[in-house]
Amino acid sequence: MARTRPRHLLLIAFSFPPSRASGTYRPLGLANYLVNRGWDVTVISPPAETITQYFGTVDNTLLKAIDERVHVTRVPMPMAGMHLPLHDHSWFQANFPMVHKMARARATGWPFRDNVMPWVPGVVRAGLRIHRRKPVDLVLATGNPWSAFVAAYLICRKIRKPYAMDYRDSWTLDEFTGERAFPVGSTEDKWERRLQNNAAVLTFVNEPQRRWHSEQNPVIADRTSVVENGWDPDLLGEPTYQPPPADRPLRFGYLGTVTDLQPHAETWEAWQVARHDPILEGATATIRGHLGFFRGSVNRTYALIPDGVAGIHYGGPVGKTEVRGVYDSFDVILLIVASSEYVTSGKVYECMATGKPIVAIHTPETAAAEPMAGYPLAHRIDSVDPVAIEKALLAAAHTARTYTLEDFEAAKAYGERYTRSAQFASLVDTLEGITGE
Repeated sequence: MARTRPRHLLLIAFSFPPSRASGTYRPLGLANYLVNRGWDVTVISPPAETITQYFGTVDNTLLKAIDERVHVTRVPMPMAGMHLPLHDHSWFQANFPMVHKMARARATGWPFRDNVMPWVPGVVRAGLRIHRRKPVDLVLATGNPWSAFVAAYLICRKIRKPYAMDYRDSWTLDEFTGERAFPVGSTEDKWERRLQNNAAVLTFVNEPQRRWHSEQNPVIADRTSVVENGWDPDLLGEPTYQPPPADRPLRFGYLGTVTDLQPHAETWEAWQVARHDPILEGATATIRGHLGFFRGSVNRTYALIPDGVAGIHYGGPVGKTEVRGVYDSFDVILLIVASSEYVTSGKVYECMATGKPIVAIHTPETAAAEPMAGYPLAHRIDSVDPVAIEKALLAAAHTARTYTLEDFEAAKAYGERYTRSAQFASLVDTLEGITGE
């Protein structure tokens, strides 16, 4: 029988505009892509007040990036004491007594440690209301926070529809050490397996993450896939060939969230040595982006940047409308990534979309190295040490002074493989197969 209405996706995303968290862009891109494929999409996300309380800041310019056909339902998270008001939860208590008990605990208590757990009951109530108004065909939750997966599980148990789990990060795996974040048999491990075992689809941002989770829980292997992050053409526009003027010092730059997991000490030591080379005479290195993910990390993160030393300058956060202009102002892009087999920074794809020379500062084993491997203007390092980084900086400077229009076009063409649309296509084919004709 032919479908009489569009498919309806309920997307649970704690990170969604106006959140400026790095995890915002993936669900935003998916929601916009799906409405262009003919789906109805309803997003459940917190209001700006909750985001501000949790992360410390928002970026209201991102609201304009939401396709007007995407419906957004804002569910606040009870914050006071991290307890939930339960006097009006009679249906919830009757249907989900275990979660009712959970909601009475502090967010760091049972069933697992997740500060956003108080959000779950409100999300479940909202999801059921949405389904009554317009039947939902599929629920997709993106994590972290991992409580989003719990909400999807509870909603779908009630409406008897499939759900998908989208891992922007890993839960029981510490992505930076490669060790387990929680031991086998822990509450977190048991809950993750329960949620995974009932999910119709599980997606990961890179193959090492997908492989690790499949090895830990083999029953899910045939339901897993890799959906890389990609980049957003509506954010970056069409890149143009802009070689630096011969009489101007080179401008290096980093754009993205600055964290204490990145190799700052090695990078800036290498920069100060490399700047003695004539090709870097007068060169600048500009860092743009938020300092850490939370308000409390600003001072600690800023201390990692030698602002004002050897042409290094921290230029502050960047709004959505400024991103294209910031990249245009750089001659060479610094891609500074925390090194790990399981870490792929979303900025990898954005940097490749510019068609400009890139200094990739991370170990070869880092997951970010895989998409970067074929980029024609990449300058990679064998190890994260000042000598290797210095050589890459100087090599990138030579490239910036000599690369041709043909070089740019080749780099641009490679970057176009990683648009959000290209990454989402196979996933949405799968979701459409699950939801039927």
